[in-house]
Amino acid sequence: DVVGHELTHGVTEKTANLIYQNASGALNESMSDFFGNMVDRTNWLIGDNIRLASPGYLRNMQNPHLGPNPTRYTFGYQPAHMSEYVVTTTDNGGVHINSGIPNRAGYIMSTAVTREKAEQIWYRALTVYLTPSSSFQFWADMLCQSAQDIYGLGSPELAATTMALDSVGFGLVFARPTDIPALPLQ
Repeated sequence: DVVGHELTHGVTEKTANLIYQNASGALNESMSDFFGNMVDRTNWLIGDNIRLASPGYLRNMQNPHLGPNPTRYTFGYQPAHMSEYVVTTTDNGGVHINSGIPNRAGYIMSTAVTREKAEQIWYRALTVYLTPSSSFQFWADMLCQSAQDIYGLGSPELAATTMALDSVGFGLVFARPTDIPALPLQ
């Protein structure tokens, strides 16, 4: 998962080129966590094969509140919901901190539609729609757009994507610009 995580940073740099600061940087980290977990599908932990100190991993996508320092914030190690988003000047504006929110959405989505379908949706959003300064809301909207592009309007995959995003605090994910055309699958 760690090697997959690091290689995904290279893919992100050559596609969306997400700026490594604030929300776009947290999306950059989350993309790497997500695809790292698509390489090592044994669990939803990042770094469980390299970290020896308790709890034995770096991040937990299933429950971002758990991690190496569970007393870090009142909610736990990383936020798992937009209501817990941390505004900070440390960590390049919270790139490793706030990545817990999209990580949790990725876990929920993958368990609802399978990892295979979720990774297709995430990859399309990363390589077709995201731009260097993408916000969390734009990412959520484009994740839905990608699910619709691949599986269709009204599909269970689009519904699962919406449900996963709603569960971490993205309401009204369909309130996206109407001028973004669906691009053909490549």
